[in-house]
Amino acid sequence: MSEFSDKLAAFRGRRVLVVGLGRSGVGAAKVLAPVAARVVASDQRPLEELDPTARRLSKFGVELRGGDQGPALLEQVDLLVRSPGVPWAAPLVAAAREAGVEVIGELELAYRLLVTDRIVAVTGSNGKSTTTALLGEMFRRAGEEVVVAGNIGVALTAVLAELEPTTTVVAEVSSFQLEDVATFKPHVAVLLNLAPDHLDRHGSPAAYYRMKWRIFENQGAGDYAVLNADDPSSAKADNLRAAVTLFGRRAAPGPGVWLEGGDVKYDVRGRRGTLLAASGVRLPGPHNLSNAMAAACASLAVGVPAAAVAEALASFEGLPHRLEFTGEVARVRYVNDSKATNVASALAALASFDGPIVLIAGGKSKGEDFAALASAARGKVRAAILYGAAQEELAAAFAGVVPLERAATVKEAVAKAVGAARPGDTVLLSPACTSWDQYRDFEERGDDFKRAVADLSRGAG
Repeated sequence: MSEFSDKLAAFRGRRVLVVGLGRSGVGAAKVLAPVAARVVASDQRPLEELDPTARRLSKFGVELRGGDQGPALLEQVDLLVRSPGVPWAAPLVAAAREAGVEVIGELELAYRLLVTDRIVAVTGSNGKSTTTALLGEMFRRAGEEVVVAGNIGVALTAVLAELEPTTTVVAEVSSFQLEDVATFKPHVAVLLNLAPDHLDRHGSPAAYYRMKWRIFENQGAGDYAVLNADDPSSAKADNLRAAVTLFGRRAAPGPGVWLEGGDVKYDVRGRRGTLLAASGVRLPGPHNLSNAMAAACASLAVGVPAAAVAEALASFEGLPHRLEFTGEVARVRYVNDSKATNVASALAALASFDGPIVLIAGGKSKGEDFAALASAARGKVRAAILYGAAQEELAAAFAGVVPLERAATVKEAVAKAVGAARPGDTVLLSPACTSWDQYRDFEERGDDFKRAVADLSRGAG
């Protein structure tokens, strides 16, 4: 019997309700189906609207429930597994707690089933996916077995069976996943930065920040907490029992990674030296240089050779939909930053370009104030093309700052940007809002932008 099977046996005979059938919920239901006495998987969407992977759960003996999420679902249930998209305060989840049903999240479930303690977890308001993917590349360059999962798009429960005790797991972790962690303890926990986000879910910046700090709460003296020395809110994380390692623009009092004389320097676990020139980091933008230093901190903390870290920094180009160069038409560059779903991320995007920008922004607001984005646009943004549900809020913030145009869709926004841009400009999709008013996710929105740019290229040819 494998170690994974031994751990899974702890759930034998449980009567489980999985709430939410995105990737995480599907992964949780599928992994528990072979041992649980009963697994019911529910979603507020009708069954016919579920993704095919969710509908196929019935083949594994999972009972599917769509639509009504009333308390009747809790009958004969002794464990509720919450998907990240389902709030901790959701009525069904609250009813389960009141009824004495154990409630855990998909991340906590996965942690209890992990056969490896080599866990590197990454959270923050912005840059999580890029940093997580970069860390995976660092481990691969070192010749180590690594699995990248979590909020990055592959549920951690979906990869459990393929892990060995020597596998390193690099997990992107969201505030939604941290809402109900109980025993989750990464060996290395990285907090990249903090800026107000998900206020529609957490209620206030302070509550959101507290949720992020939970990534450190179960760590001990043999673990590492990687913090951003340039971000005051990140550095306020208290009750840290792990060894603190800092990254930032200046050398910190203690171990870390920093900039000095144009080079990326390090002092981690008694090893000191230069990784490479800062200009050699392949990822674009100052915010990505910060992400690169965070990844270097984390990988060096678990013993990845400095040479492998430097090779990854010099070669890793980033992920789609994050400052992704999409094409050039009539000497105008088009950049897809659809992943910029909050103000802080859009601010980082603006700071990554020197020349004039035609900004495409909009979507569904998270309840943030757009004033800081409008202020940063002054003198840098030639025009702003606003689309979607939040365009009135954006227009109120941008009024009198830059010329404004309205569009119904991203495709129409690209067409209007063509008329506003001049040779040498950058047309930047950096929405500062979620995609959920018109799209399933930010990937779908970014792909729509890329198709519109491809149409321009064909027309110019």
